[in-house]
Amino acid sequence: MILFTFCFALTSKDVSVGIWTGYECIFDRGVAAVKTWVRQFPCVHFFSDFFPKNAEEKLSSYAFPSTLKFISLGNCAKQIWFPTPWERAQPRFVKSMHTLYKLDSSKQWYIFADDDSYIFLNNTLEILSRFNSSNKVVVGHFYCAWPEVVFGRDHSQQCMNFPQGGAGVAISRGMMISLSDKLLECNEKYNHRHYAGSMRFGKCIHDHIKDGTWRHGNGLQNFKSQFNSRNPIEEIEDNMCHRSPATFHKLNPKALEFVYNGHRSEWPQKSSLQSKNYYVDWSHLTSKPFLIFLDERQPFHLRFGIAISTMKENRVLVKATSKILPIFSDFDTFHDKPIAYEQEFGESIKIHLDCDDVVDYFDVAFDSVENRDCIKINMRVKCPEPQQLGIFI
Repeated sequence: MILFTFCFALTSKDVSVGIWTGYECIFDRGVAAVKTWVRQFPCVHFFSDFFPKNAEEKLSSYAFPSTLKFISLGNCAKQIWFPTPWERAQPRFVKSMHTLYKLDSSKQWYIFADDDSYIFLNNTLEILSRFNSSNKVVVGHFYCAWPEVVFGRDHSQQCMNFPQGGAGVAISRGMMISLSDKLLECNEKYNHRHYAGSMRFGKCIHDHIKDGTWRHGNGLQNFKSQFNSRNPIEEIEDNMCHRSPATFHKLNPKALEFVYNGHRSEWPQKSSLQSKNYYVDWSHLTSKPFLIFLDERQPFHLRFGIAISTMKENRVLVKATSKILPIFSDFDTFHDKPIAYEQEFGESIKIHLDCDDVVDYFDVAFDSVENRDCIKINMRVKCPEPQQLGIFI
């Protein structure tokens, strides 16, 4: 059994990231991903069947400080007669895994996600740091595969576990070393038109990892409460999001921006000498519930950065409608370090966050509520230290 030791320190430079996309999605989902979460990583690889003209230049223009690499896999579904877009995409899943490892074999972890997924770097690294990357480990959100596809019958009692690709999947270097030479073979073997790409990967592990490590709590690490298979609103209303999220999924371009606004605050430093952009990362709090009052008696939950919801039913009352904006002291002429932050919800609610180092890092403390021109909820939080954009640690 693998224990949570927290001794395998990781940085963004220890992981290699791949995004599954397709020709028809590059200019909407692809652009939205690059403008938001992709910029947390030094380098991100885009895998597609083909890339439209000027796509590489356009995506790269939004990517600072990240470097993007574009890998065309061609038509991987030639054996399928008149494939749907979903069917065309499935053979790219495992082929991308094989390709990324061959291109970048020195990393400790390999992280994959769809172009409508959102990855939180810090939270994902915190989870992965619990495991030795030399062992054969896969971290993600696991389900049972469709029995009629994998086993050829409709009502199998056997559960073959696979990590859903859209929720994000992290594969250790040890697993890649053991499986990399088998991946293309598996992709060709399990080529039924309804065989989901992530299920092909799960079946490949099921068939070839026979040393007893592929089981729950060992090589199979199911973090379904943090690798989310849906968008944050659906997860919140299903009473999820009680832990810091590693991922969200099923996000259109506007929803990717919406999640980003609840994840990071960015601002330019005011200096006559040089131009610098700074940011703070709120991912340790994003979407988690914190007690607030909209009047003197009625309690609700602030789902940090995302929404305000009822406490019992978890029904979202109002969603965030702005970024988490920094507020500076009048004496801070360079805008080096905010003293507070504010975010708007709907048309009439404002959350004011005063920076207070006394508050626990993982908490947000309610202070008071004011009801004048709008409802202003005053809270205190231990504000993260600002980081300079473009410096990867």
